Amino acid sequence: MGRANQKARKQIARRSLKKPKKKIEFSKLIFAGVSIATTAVVVFACRMIYVTGDLSPLTYLIPSVFAELATATGFYYRKAQKENEIKIPHYLAQDQTGQDVYRPQSYDSGTSTE
Repeated sequence: MGRANQKARKQIARRSLKKPKKKIEFSKLIFAGVSIATTAVVVFACRMIYVTGDLSPLTYLIPSVFAELATATGFYYRKAQKENEIKIPHYLAQDQTGQDVYRPQSYDSGTSTE
């Protein structure tokens, strides 16, 4: 029975050492997709302009694709800003106390209650 407990403890220790796979945020996937699509459209438009000698795609296609990229970039960075506004006080409180406890009242006042 002692041997089985020791084996179980080793398995638990191994599981805790493994880092969990971090899931990619959906907003990052959208941003990456829009960036890749913008690059593909620009390369395609440049190639077709070179082949046909017609500059009319520059009038409509390129600005619309870059407008979409600008919108996606703006929303992504705004979302990241809001997430950081939530996370940063937590990490600062963690560094001050040395524990993983979020205490907004001790962080906001600038003094420690301990």
